[in-house]
Amino acid sequence: MKSNVTLLKSISIKIGTFIFGIVLFGNFLIKGSLSIESALECLSTSIVITSIIIVLINRFFWKNILKFLSKNKWIWAFFEQYECPILYEKYNCLVKYEYPLGCFGEKNATVKISQTYTSVTIDLYTDEIKSRSLISEIVKECDEFILYYTYRTNPKAQYLDNNKGQHGGCRIVLDSITNEDANKNIEGVYWTTSKTKGDMSLSSK
Repeated sequence: MKSNVTLLKSISIKIGTFIFGIVLFGNFLIKGSLSIESALECLSTSIVITSIIIVLINRFFWKNILKFLSKNKWIWAFFEQYECPILYEKYNCLVKYEYPLGCFGEKNATVKISQTYTSVTIDLYTDEIKSRSLISEIVKECDEFILYYTYRTNPKAQYLDNNKGQHGGCRIVLDSITNEDANKNIEGVYWTTSKTKGDMSLSSK
């Protein structure tokens, strides 16, 4: 599976080529001729316009575009390669954890997601700690979308003695955008450098 960054570059080349053709043709109609200087001006204008469009798509419009395209299976067949699971901005999370030596427990948490087409940031909050993703990526494995991310925990001062800061990783299984109510409820597993591990059940707020 190609990364979303690579796919967005591919989209930008296609959009840029199309815009350059329109600008070049418009310039020819206005001036009645073309020169190297005018072609370079058209190229510069096209790059600026394309950059603005790509930034807007990546940050704001990609969700609506993918939702619209996925509703028609005939259209979607041509654009399925650009699919990216859409996550909710906030989840309630039940963490079932296991300490070394077989100690088990549960904890409630809140997960906040900040997502663009090319990036995703995950913040998790409990009554004791806050963690933020360091590296994250959504990949496709055996027809399933998986969110992988690494993180570092930042405990509150009063819990530092028993819950020191640590690094960890997480794997969350995501739904395809074509599924109704996709990613309202998702599940995953996590692990840490202190050998704590557990399951995560997330429900959108």
